[in-house]
Amino acid sequence: MAEFSGFGSDSDSLKKEAGEIVETLSHEPPNSVRSISNVSGTFASLGNIQVLMDILPQSNKVVRKRCVIGATGARWEFIATFNRLTGRAKLENFRTLEDALDWIVEE
Repeated sequence: MAEFSGFGSDSDSLKKEAGEIVETLSHEPPNSVRSISNVSGTFASLGNIQVLMDILPQSNKVVRKRCVIGATGARWEFIATFNRLTGRAKLENFRTLEDALDWIVEE
């Protein structure tokens, strides 16, 4: 699980976390990862969206299916904006981890 929660608008801290996730993903085979990202408490600031867009070239090589939890209210706009800007990295949004887990294991 990618833990992108609790960053508010702190793009610098989010960038550090994203870098650690990219490092972890760099050791995985192509198209082998199913990813659930927790974005609760992280805002759809331009800086945060840019940080997440910057990791897409690396993550798209290994992530075959991805979704998020914690995007409610204004944070839902975060996911909608991200999907519009990235196109290829479509994220499904779920209210609970259990729902996300059910979806992520489906083929």
